[in-house]
Amino acid sequence: ETRSASQTATPPASSSISVNSVTVTGVRSDMLPGQQVALDVVVRDGAGATISRGTIDNCASHGWARCGVQWSSDNESVARVGADGTLTALVAGATTVRASVGGVVGNASVVVGAAPVASVEVSGGDVTLSMGQRQTLTAVVRSADGSVLDRTMDWSADPSGIVRVDPATGAIEAARPGD
Repeated sequence: ETRSASQTATPPASSSISVNSVTVTGVRSDMLPGQQVALDVVVRDGAGATISRGTIDNCASHGWARCGVQWSSDNESVARVGADGTLTALVAGATTVRASVGGVVGNASVVVGAAPVASVEVSGGDVTLSMGQRQTLTAVVRSADGSVLDRTMDWSADPSGIVRVDPATGAIEAARPGD
């Protein structure tokens, strides 16, 4: 067939591209709750050639059941991934993110770390106790954005011995006179 320079060849409608592998890219290993990252995929055919995003998104002539990338997270309470590939870390934990293209699935492990502690507010302020008297303190732990964090407290007291403290409960008891 002869074509003029202004004509372009179009592949026949029966052209089929077979997906061989899907690799999820863009996953960070240092995610914290509230952070987002844009994920993407590298898709290869049986010969190892990269399949373009245009082909992935407009695949009707290739015999695929669905065009584009279908994203999912095995544990959406830890991290969610949107239809556009935006991964949002929600709470500390682990999940697997999956990307499906042309019936082939690629996955990546996601670990969300615990938000760092920015402040600890101890209830009770200054406490005055008589010998043998007890009081239990409580604490609220917050992140930099002010969110309350679920943390286990490890209570301790000044080594002077004026008070004894239960390291697990925060209960303090006056042990001897002093300030």
